[in-house]
Amino acid sequence: MATTLRMLQTAGISAGAMIADGKVRVWLSQPDPDLPPWLYEGTDREYAAHWLAAYVVYFYPKSDLAKVWHLVRHANAALGQAK
Repeated sequence: MATTLRMLQTAGISAGAMIADGKVRVWLSQPDPDLPPWLYEGTDREYAAHWLAAYVVYFYPKSDLAKVWHLVRHANAALGQAK
């Protein structure tokens, strides 16, 4: 998740994560700055990382993370068709 957060920071997308009392809290700003950030709170750190990546890919499709995700997805699809 640290790498994802650094990518987002570089892209100017506000996001953050913290762990306290065994719970992870992850937030991501919405594209509309007038709306409150999205928030995940739970105990599953792996799910939290997937949640953050999924929200970025869906709501920030022009971000580097989304571009990389789509590139990998299309490459996997092409490999599947090559069989």
